[in-house]
Amino acid sequence: MILLDDNFATIVIGVEEGRRIFDNMKKTVSYIMAGSVTTLYPFVIYVIFGFPLAIGTITVLLICLGTDMAPAVALAYEKAESDIMNLPPRNPKTDKLVNAQLLLRAYLMIGAIETAAGFYAYFIALNYEGFKPKMLWQLRVDWEDKNSTVHRYGPGDDWSGKPNTPTVLNTL
Repeated sequence: MILLDDNFATIVIGVEEGRRIFDNMKKTVSYIMAGSVTTLYPFVIYVIFGFPLAIGTITVLLICLGTDMAPAVALAYEKAESDIMNLPPRNPKTDKLVNAQLLLRAYLMIGAIETAAGFYAYFIALNYEGFKPKMLWQLRVDWEDKNSTVHRYGPGDDWSGKPNTPTVLNTL
């Protein structure tokens, strides 16, 4: 630490600023990791359970680029917590920027809650269109087959909002 004046209160301000920056970096990393895992979970479920994808890969990338940058930058400039100077000094050997607690919170807690909310909306929307959750099980192959009898909206379809009853080759 280099002091540019004769005032030792500058040390306290410098320590507080360093703690604020470290705390904000942890928040930003946690936010980005939780957001990234919420785009990973649907693809894992897509492969394992065979549910049709709600949106395409390019759309997911555009959403991630559009929704991750501004909030992450805002977290970096957040004001310090009110009790930041009451905390004990961090141990540089054990208190890392990314630790097991941050990973568990981002991936298993926040990411799982956001993914569950997204899947809830996914199932509600498809249920409204006549696709019951049980029908979606292993429907991916038929959904992506252009010769399949699974009904999807296309040119000339009725977009009035009335749910259509899909026809599936093998009813579950």
